Amino acid sequence: MSSLRLGKNTPVFARFRKITKTVAEEFDKVAESMMVGSLLRIYINSKGGDALAGFCIHESLAKAREGGVITQGVVKSECGSIAILVLQGCETRGAYESSELCFHPISGSMPKWSTLPNGTFNREAILDCMDEAEYGVGVLRDKMYEILARRSVLSTRQVGVLCENNATLTAKEALDLGFVDKIINV
Repeated sequence: MSSLRLGKNTPVFARFRKITKTVAEEFDKVAESMMVGSLLRIYINSKGGDALAGFCIHESLAKAREGGVITQGVVKSECGSIAILVLQGCETRGAYESSELCFHPISGSMPKWSTLPNGTFNREAILDCMDEAEYGVGVLRDKMYEILARRSVLSTRQVGVLCENNATLTAKEALDLGFVDKIINV
């Protein structure tokens, strides 16, 4: 994230480049401080980053929406990997006409999920376990596919195939599949 900045009045703008634990923690603080009816717009130009940080941001967006914050995600150029999950956390999702969404399976290793109380999947638990011992990615991968399928026209299995095939979608293809709500002509 290059910056989180408060506008003169209500809007808060976040610009995401690499998604990291630090970015997730900063974003969470800002999202929690927002008032009902405020606008939180995220500009994404990111190849992705830390998967758990992306899940944390997704959960922070959900909490902000529940609190009456208006959330908008805008893909400026590239939205890859876990950044796609962040985009899906926004109430409205747009993409510049020339932008691309780049899918791939979650790889690497993750902190132990056994530390999450009662199997919960919330931002506090995610932040608490981000620095722990490594573990496989199956649980995280399945949860990501489930979230990506929710607002798309694809099943969880089809989303998995999209990721496994390292698919790159144009803004139009992303719109047709339900990963964005509108294309922004610049």
